[in-house]
Amino acid sequence: DLPFWNFFLFWSVTVSRRIVAISGATADDLRRCYRLPPAKISTVPLGVDPHFFELAARRRPEPFLLAVSTLHPHKNLDGLLRAFAVFRERHPEYRLVVSGIHGFFSAELHALRDRLHLADCVEFPGWIPREQLYSLYARAMAFLYPSLFEGFGLPVLEALAAGVPTGCSEIEPMNSIAGGAALKFDPRDLSAIAAVMHRLVNDGELRRRLAAAGPLRAAQFPWRTTAQGVLDALRDVAGLT
Repeated sequence: DLPFWNFFLFWSVTVSRRIVAISGATADDLRRCYRLPPAKISTVPLGVDPHFFELAARRRPEPFLLAVSTLHPHKNLDGLLRAFAVFRERHPEYRLVVSGIHGFFSAELHALRDRLHLADCVEFPGWIPREQLYSLYARAMAFLYPSLFEGFGLPVLEALAAGVPTGCSEIEPMNSIAGGAALKFDPRDLSAIAAVMHRLVNDGELRRRLAAAGPLRAAQFPWRTTAQGVLDALRDVAGLT
């Protein structure tokens, strides 16, 4: 797919009068990769589905960890599986559910799961209806997001809104999105990921703090603000401001 993406993205940024970037990190990438003038870019963060906030009040955690991600290589789900294998040596009662569209790395992840002898405790349900996704967030003991690169990281925001104790990669834009409402780790350090897993399930006080901090942090990202930011960019380009 890469040649097509390279062509169409270059064409799009060339002919567009304004680019709306979904995060500061994406705006930085646009400036670096396409040498765009800053005035051509408007940064408008995404928002979060308000239904996730309702989940926080009715969560009933079960012994499984959740990741929501397309199965692509840059999502670092192979690192997550290896860290989970280490974590499970001390917590054999736990499962891992990785929910998301089967992408370019699906076959490799299924093979790795088998090599690590995790076939009975790691699930890849693929795309699921929205109600089933809500149910996973409401029942997960903790949420992990080990991605190596992100444009925004919407599942992290959803987990925070739902009050799920969360650990994520210490990269932008997730640092800016999660703030102090999630534990951070170096996504290339398997021991660091496993250590965060241990803390998220063992430290009751930490879990309570993160469960309270998550919705407060996510509340700073309403879709109305996103819509207003896009509208403002359109009005500016049209000379209506």
